[in-house]
Amino acid sequence: MDSILKPGDIVRGRWTGNRFIVKAIIEVNTKWELYKVQALPTGLFFALKVSGFIPDLSHEFRIIRDLNKKENIRQTGLIPQVYILDDFLLAKRHYRFYVMDVPCGERLCSLLPFLREREMGWLFYQLSSFLHKLQSAGWEFTNLQPASIFVDSGQAKLVVVDFTELQPCKNLSQNLARLENEQTRWLLNSDSGKDGLKQDTSLETAKTQIVVNAVGIFSFLLFLGSIIYTYF
Repeated sequence: MDSILKPGDIVRGRWTGNRFIVKAIIEVNTKWELYKVQALPTGLFFALKVSGFIPDLSHEFRIIRDLNKKENIRQTGLIPQVYILDDFLLAKRHYRFYVMDVPCGERLCSLLPFLREREMGWLFYQLSSFLHKLQSAGWEFTNLQPASIFVDSGQAKLVVVDFTELQPCKNLSQNLARLENEQTRWLLNSDSGKDGLKQDTSLETAKTQIVVNAVGIFSFLLFLGSIIYTYF
């Protein structure tokens, strides 16, 4: 898939006048693209998220900005800090972008085959705790993919870079109960190794999932659990 921007391109915000030079392509998909950029003239590095779907990106920026105001969610470290929302013109087409912190590490989907069981378990617990706090705040993901989650293996930390599929919760109490049960199950099985996971037959069926489709988050947690079972 061709990217909108290439390394060396300069993006100038239409409204703010801020300028950034593209240093590297981080992620490209059908809805949005993520680049590592350097601000001019300060030289500071950021991530630039670009999309031709202007309303979606504007909505996502506002959600992330508002979630960062909630201390319990911001302290998880799984949500990036966002700074500027603007747009630029390229080949007679308008693109919207916002600037955020550069995600450290690699995408979760690339690291899955190389993570040890306890590493995966800790990351899994971080994510479930984060999703629990999101749901307590009234939000849930309708589609969250491993390609949208970055892992800093040195610190065993996660960061989510895509919130376009974050929507208000429809069944908040039911989803929270499911998530709490899943967290409890992980804690009970964390010292039992593979045997504890093999006893969960629902994880076996989740092995066939390639893309996470987690209305209410539960399917995504089962997907990650199946990865532990498959590789370890």
